[in-house]
Amino acid sequence: MFNRTKKILATALLGSGLFLTGCGSAQMPFAPGALNAKAGSGGASTQVGGQNGGSTGAAVKVSYTRDALPIFQKNCTMCHGAGKMNPKDWTKYDVAFANKDLIFLRIVTRKDMPLGMPMSDSDRELIGEWVKLGALDTPAETTPAPAPKPAPAPEPTATATSEPVPSPTATATATPAPTMEPAPSPTLIVTPTFRGQVRDIFVNRCSMCHGEGKMNPNDWTEYTQAFAKKDRIIQRVVVEKSMPLGMPLPDAEFAIVKAWLEGGAPEAAAAPAPAPAPEITLKPVTFRGQIQELFTSRCSMCHNTQSWAMNPNDWTDYATAFAKKDRIYQRVVVEGTMPMGSPLEDSDRELVRRWIDGGAALE
Repeated sequence: MFNRTKKILATALLGSGLFLTGCGSAQMPFAPGALNAKAGSGGASTQVGGQNGGSTGAAVKVSYTRDALPIFQKNCTMCHGAGKMNPKDWTKYDVAFANKDLIFLRIVTRKDMPLGMPMSDSDRELIGEWVKLGALDTPAETTPAPAPKPAPAPEPTATATSEPVPSPTATATATPAPTMEPAPSPTLIVTPTFRGQVRDIFVNRCSMCHGEGKMNPNDWTEYTQAFAKKDRIIQRVVVEKSMPLGMPLPDAEFAIVKAWLEGGAPEAAAAPAPAPAPEITLKPVTFRGQIQELFTSRCSMCHNTQSWAMNPNDWTDYATAFAKKDRIYQRVVVEGTMPMGSPLEDSDRELVRRWIDGGAALE
């Protein structure tokens, strides 16, 4: 009986020792290290900030509303929109997003849009970034990382030989501030005239659609027609501000047209000719140097290889322009009838004359 009791007691002590040894083992399934490792492996991707998390700021993306829309409004509404040459309206986000690849191709890659209206390189780059970053409508929210605190400045160490800096005397005379003369006010034109200011605005802003054989036969560059329709012009340009179509007048030009109409729409005499420029040595005119850029800005609206083009002769292509140089000379230099509805300035027409008379060189 005594021996049996000893065996039972020994067996119980042995089991207790194994249990305690197992609980203290480094292999315990819920040891702190193992628990932390599991939590870390599942939560690393969701950690934001912290000692090792780096900056919490999200990259700011280009926005349609803030960045791309103003560029489209400034450069594309003349031809794009309901009832216009191209019904695709880039000022509508859903339309621009659906056609973002086409926009990238024509504006960024080929750079052949807008038609006849060059776009700045910075605007083209911004449109390219907008498309590359997903053509978003609004910018991503940005949470800036906290700025590091500046290190405290070291305290100055006093020395036994330092002397106090004398304070400035109260009787010091202050230097008076210089008297600023007010800038002279600009001279205001009380009543603009058709020949002096208004016709140039109509040529640049209205002749694309107004004139014989165009969308609207009323030619505002002719004084008699503009004067006869001045009430109509007041209604559409001044009151409704719905003209020019898709591109209202800039504030300065709007003020001139409004003052002209309110002043009775006088024709007056043409402005006096400017003083002759001093004689200078003229450098040769070449296609690459001056003519190609001129043809791009003034002729490519109607002359291009697109299916809808009014004339398939693309003057921005040197081979085509060279082959048709006699025709260009007749229409641009001799007759002065091209570009249609908006002939070249005398200086630009002289460039074309010198280019062709000099042999129509490429470079």
